[in-house]
Amino acid sequence: MLGYVHLLFFLSEIGYVESNGMALAPLSFREIQSWSELTKTNVTIFEVESIRRLSLAYVDQAKKAKDKNCPPPYSPDTLMTVDKRKNVDSFFRNLARKKTK
Repeated sequence: MLGYVHLLFFLSEIGYVESNGMALAPLSFREIQSWSELTKTNVTIFEVESIRRLSLAYVDQAKKAKDKNCPPPYSPDTLMTVDKRKNVDSFFRNLARKKTK
């Protein structure tokens, strides 16, 4: 993939955060390793550290967003609409076809 865009895809696929039972927590190295092994996705240590830093930034922004004047790390534009869902479904169908060839 070009540049570092794939890191955002990985983060989205793993999940932006974990829960420690009381609050949001950044992804642990163990969680990233489990995802990598289960999906058979080879990642470099740079990618693992970057995914973790992105997760930490998400958690930090979510904490700051408790102030009503601070935007949360998500927006209504990121919510799944019917059209977006169709695009995602189509993407994964095409991806599955490519892997079976």
